[in-house]
Amino acid sequence: MFITDITKIRYYGDKNLMKNFEFRAFLKAHDLGDTALDEIVGELNAEIEKLVNCTTCANCCRELEPKIAAEDRKRISQFLGISDSECAANKKEPKWA
Repeated sequence: MFITDITKIRYYGDKNLMKNFEFRAFLKAHDLGDTALDEIVGELNAEIEKLVNCTTCANCCRELEPKIAAEDRKRISQFLGISDSECAANKKEPKWA
């Protein structure tokens, strides 16, 4: 099951908060190293990206602070008709900060 409804994502995130902390503790205890962990997360991300059409959901951009590469920001600013620096200044702060 793949969930994109933000209300359900929040619900399951809250419901599994302890499991998430236990998983973080597991990762820290096993010290995989940044490179190995990045590889694992990268593989999972690639699988999930295939399942998500960001134009139908966009919850990540609304709820989190996605990292946008400089070349992508330049294309976005050109599309919006604003300067690159204006685009960078208008980034959305995450709600959980």
